[in-house]
Amino acid sequence: MLDFFFRRNFQLIAITLASLHGGTSTLAIAALLWSLEAHPLASSARAQTLPEIPQSPPQPPQQPAADSPRSSTAPTTYCPTVQSMPAPALRQGLESPGPEPLPPRPPGAIGQPPPAVVPPPTPPIPAAPATPPPDLQSPNVIPVAQFPPQVYTLAPGDQIFIDVQPYQNVTGAQALNPQGKIVLPLIGPVDLQGLTLEQATQTLQTGLNEFLVDPRVNVTLVAQRPVNLTITGEVTQPGFYTFPAQTARVTDVLANVGGTTPAADLGSVLVRRPLGDGRFLQQRINLLQPLQAGSPPPRFLLEDGDILIVPKIELTQRQPDNLVARSRLSPPQAVAIRVLGEVTRPGFYNLPPSVNPVQDALVLAGGSTPTADLRAVRVRRVLSNGRISEEIVDLYTPLLTGSAFPDLRLGTGDVVIVPKLTLEQARNYNSTVVFNSTLTAPQPVAITVLGEVSLPGLHVLGPSPNPISTALQTAGGSTPAADLRSVRVRRLLPDGRFSEETVNLLAPLQNGTPFPDLRLGNGDVVIVPTQDLEAAREYDNTLVSNSTLAARQPVSITVLGEVAQPGFHVLAPSPRPIPTALQTAGGATPGADLRSLRVCRVLPNGRVSEEIVDLYTPLQTGQPLPDLRLGNGDLVIVPKLSLNEQGEYNSTLVSESTLAAPLPVNISVLGEVAQPGFYTLPPSPRPVADALLLAGGINSSADLREIRVRRVLENGTVTEENLDLYTPLQTGKPLPDLRLANGDVLFVPKVDSSTDEYYDRFLVSRSTLAQEQILIRILSYPGGGINVVPIRNGATFADIVNTIPLATADLDSIALVRFDPEQGEAVTQEINAKELLMGDLSQNVPLQNNDVIVIGRNLVSKITYSLNTFTQPFRDVLGFLLFFDSLRDSATLLFGPGGDDNDDENN
Repeated sequence: MLDFFFRRNFQLIAITLASLHGGTSTLAIAALLWSLEAHPLASSARAQTLPEIPQSPPQPPQQPAADSPRSSTAPTTYCPTVQSMPAPALRQGLESPGPEPLPPRPPGAIGQPPPAVVPPPTPPIPAAPATPPPDLQSPNVIPVAQFPPQVYTLAPGDQIFIDVQPYQNVTGAQALNPQGKIVLPLIGPVDLQGLTLEQATQTLQTGLNEFLVDPRVNVTLVAQRPVNLTITGEVTQPGFYTFPAQTARVTDVLANVGGTTPAADLGSVLVRRPLGDGRFLQQRINLLQPLQAGSPPPRFLLEDGDILIVPKIELTQRQPDNLVARSRLSPPQAVAIRVLGEVTRPGFYNLPPSVNPVQDALVLAGGSTPTADLRAVRVRRVLSNGRISEEIVDLYTPLLTGSAFPDLRLGTGDVVIVPKLTLEQARNYNSTVVFNSTLTAPQPVAITVLGEVSLPGLHVLGPSPNPISTALQTAGGSTPAADLRSVRVRRLLPDGRFSEETVNLLAPLQNGTPFPDLRLGNGDVVIVPTQDLEAAREYDNTLVSNSTLAARQPVSITVLGEVAQPGFHVLAPSPRPIPTALQTAGGATPGADLRSLRVCRVLPNGRVSEEIVDLYTPLQTGQPLPDLRLGNGDLVIVPKLSLNEQGEYNSTLVSESTLAAPLPVNISVLGEVAQPGFYTLPPSPRPVADALLLAGGINSSADLREIRVRRVLENGTVTEENLDLYTPLQTGKPLPDLRLANGDVLFVPKVDSSTDEYYDRFLVSRSTLAQEQILIRILSYPGGGINVVPIRNGATFADIVNTIPLATADLDSIALVRFDPEQGEAVTQEINAKELLMGDLSQNVPLQNNDVIVIGRNLVSKITYSLNTFTQPFRDVLGFLLFFDSLRDSATLLFGPGGDDNDDENN
């Protein structure tokens, strides 16, 4: 009840105000109030709250009027092949008449809300075609014919005029706030964002119908909100901009952002309009045609959210660059470019406005290098779609013919590439004309000189009329191993290929003709090949060495094999290089074979050239030594003489020459010698005999009939020679003269028991080849212990009789115990000293090193018993000696009371 009271009072106040404003009488107001109270709906309205202002549903898009200014400027004139973009309903809202007046209500319908407006069904939006037309650049681009037309919708910033007839107090202009709302008297805030003008009119009409009688509402657009644009591509200042809607024409927008760049394609400016669902409308505008025809530019207005794209023009497409440069759309400006390839200073540059951009780009980069190929200068540009456009510019022909240089405008990001001239093309290229032009400048070049030159490496070559010969002189001249008949010049091209040319410098030296004139450039490589040793016989080394191309200098070589000091050596200039190399290495060793010296040279292709040099024959015949020039890196190998060829080789002649050096050799002496091992044998006229003496001499079991000398050659072959030193001992002939070399092995074998019958050990032991002394152990009961007696080698049992106490010793029971290495056990031989003293020479047994003499019958039996009961065999003579040395610990048992029965026998 209270709610109805307030509602009735509120209606009464509203009607009163409206009547005062419209001139209605008080009676009419009372009648109206009474009719409201008596109306059947009034009783039901008492139980309801105030109705909210309904939000009108969005109206279907309307086709713009045919006379709309926006639609009349569709750019079909300049884009005949592209479907035009639908003009918005901006002009339609400004010039369309207001809504039709409401029909008169029937009696009793005052205060009744108008019937709801049911909008017609919105046609479905067709899906984007599966395959876009060829002029579209994205699969999400929807052509205009396949999308319903768009109408203008309100948004924050729009200024509208609301005309409410006949209520002028509600009429007025308002602007949509940032939330897209306006505040209207009576009904308060109303959200108009996203509504068309018709929908906004219907919304306000519905709201005011709650408070006014027959209001006629008309909403018009007074001022459109500013449009936000994205401008990108080939413009001076790309970015995000805000422009007044009335002046957002394409040409004005481009002029306000600084204009387009020199690389802009004005014939295909692209306008894109997003739809909010990932798709967009697209239109191309040709701005180049109005410039050429002198007609007005298209007055195409951009809308909020539009994207203006100025693509790059392909280099193959030609447009009047001078006309575009003079227009307001493309003011003169510097462009950032890159100049690469054969220029003095490749890199990034800011090229100022120029009439001849490509030529000025080369001059800006310091000019072209001597190896530049100006016939095919490439200009490369990355287009907006990521594709690369390239144009070939010929700057060589204008230099030859005097014609105009090509006029190609460069844009920001363009790359100018000056290619490298191949050596094969250099024959048909007039380098002099290019050298004298403004596109290049005389300058030094950095080259690499490799191969047979004194100073191989990187060099800076100044301008020269004879570049190649000057390059050799800059590198210190050619070496003695250089082959000037095939000097190679190699050039690396930008595509990774190698260009190569062969130059003959020996023929000009022989014929007196000029040297070939081939211009060298930065990075070129001059290779002086190594002379093949087989071809050196036909090469005039004297002529080359006397020219200015060669340098007399030492060479680094390697001398290996049978020389005193093998290794790396620096060989001074010499008329006899190989003999001087041997002398530099200290001379040949006694084991050298001078008949087949090998000289090896590694050629640049990896092949090894080898030559055999004979220095032995000139020593025999007195002929001149061979003259073979050695170069850096050459290898001289002095082979080792095979032992099987010693008989055909005069070692004395070689040792007395200047090619040999008397020096010690390192050998190994093994076998039956006193001290086997490694030894350094000094120079000797009897190397084998001195080697045996150096090892302490031979022992008593040595066999001098078959002494073996073993030598390992360079190729791994083992050569062996058997020497007989026993026969010279018997006959008195000289010992064999076999020169020993480093690494030789001298082996003295043990005499075979089967041939021992014909071998005089006593003779051998008394020679100078045997060791001087031997050690004998004497176990004697009368002596009271074990004595070690040194005697001369070759002694017999008679030589030690004087060491035996004859008065107390049992001369009938003497045993000689000797170790037999073949059986690994001790062998006992009985000796009767009494019979020896009485002249029986069969008892005079030759003694050997480490023999043991046991004196005394009981002692002999004890020793014999111990040897017989010893279960483990002796491994060597050392174990045999240790056995007898251990008897020292049991001396009391052996030599104590009862140790012998001599007293019992004497008694």
